[in-house]
Order: sequence, then C-alpha cells, then structure tokens
Amino acid sequence: MNSVILVSLIALLSVEYSFADRKRCFCQARDDATGTVLKDFGTIDTHRHWLSVGCRRLGNCADKCDAKTKEWLCEQEAECERLSKGKKVVPYYKASVCSEGNGSNRRTCGCDANHCLSKCAAAGDNFTQCFLGCVSF
Repeated sequence: MNSVILVSLIALLSVEYSFADRKRCFCQARDDATGTVLKDFGTIDTHRHWLSVGCRRLGNCADKCDAKTKEWLCEQEAECERLSKGKKVVPYYKASVCSEGNGSNRRTCGCDANHCLSKCAAAGDNFTQCFLGCVSF
C-alpha cells in the first residue's frame, strides 16, 4: 500500500513539474551595424513555477545579457576579433515572451579598464605592461 502511494506521489510530482510554467532569458552578441549574430550564448537564466512565472522575474535579462557579452568580449578576445572583424558588438536579449531588444552597451573586443586594474594589481613592477596588454582602447 505504501509503495502505491509513493509511486502515485512521484508520478503526480513529475507531471506537475513537466507542466510547470518556465520563462527563459536568451542572449546573443550581435554586430552593431548589421545585427548579424556573432555568438549565441543560448539560455543564460531560467525561472520556473508550477503555476505561472511573471515577466517581472525576467526584468534583469538585459543586464545579465550585457554582463555575459562583456565577459565574452574580454575572456574570448581572439574569437571575438575573428568574428566581429573589429566592428562594435551589441548584446541582444530575449526575455521569453516578455521583451526583447538590443542592450545599451556597444563595445569592441577586449577588456575594460576596471577588469584590467583588478587583473594586473598583483603584477607589481610589470603593472604597466600587464595593463597595456589587457585593456581595449
């Protein structure tokens, strides 16, 4: 009897989980001039609820996409340069059925000064060389 109840409970929970509402934040890095997709990051955030997920839960999708694109521009600079060919890159987000659009920060490949200051702070005498090799002007 207990095993029947347990199996029924597991079946019920799996059905509820599969029919749960889910909203996702998708992100891409695009060429600022043409809108061509340079890098598709796929899903960068997911919210799930058994009843309904409100769009307000994805309110920071644009910011998360901006951060993901900025990270790619810096950490994968060679790939970024190869794909963008020196043009500016803009983040593009889609917050499920709620909203979508270009981010507000258009950038070129490479790291910003704040990242480079943190990275090169421990370099000591080689700070200048490290910083100039890191930062994207």
